[in-house]
Amino acid sequence: MDQLSKIKKENNFKVPENYFEEFSERLQKRIEEESGQDRKGKIISIIRPYIAYAASFAGLILVTMIMYYYLKPDDSVAIALTEEEIYEEMAYYAYDLDENLLIDVLVNDTDYGIEDDDNGEANAIIDYLLDENIDINIIEDAL
Repeated sequence: MDQLSKIKKENNFKVPENYFEEFSERLQKRIEEESGQDRKGKIISIIRPYIAYAASFAGLILVTMIMYYYLKPDDSVAIALTEEEIYEEMAYYAYDLDENLLIDVLVNDTDYGIEDDDNGEANAIIDYLLDENIDINIIEDAL
């Protein structure tokens, strides 16, 4: 304790002149400076997620459009069937036809949902009857 008694008991710390008089002014200036910077930072931090959402949505739309245009079927390409394929299709559906119905259509010009385009279908029906070995005289009499 002897050593403690030898130390001077003076206060070596001093407050600068006019420190407390100017303190409120300095504090107010510092708050204004920092608030201006914080507002910019706050606005950016608030807007940043919305910008990210907008960019994500725009990217999704872009990818969707690219996939649509590159993967859509091309409607301009017509399907070309060979004559053999056409005959195969006709032969497949020919079993659904009734001879009496065909004769009735030819004789009475009855429209059973068959449109006659310049006797094209009538000729097709006659060809079918001939292929089924129906006598030409029977067909001629029916007409």
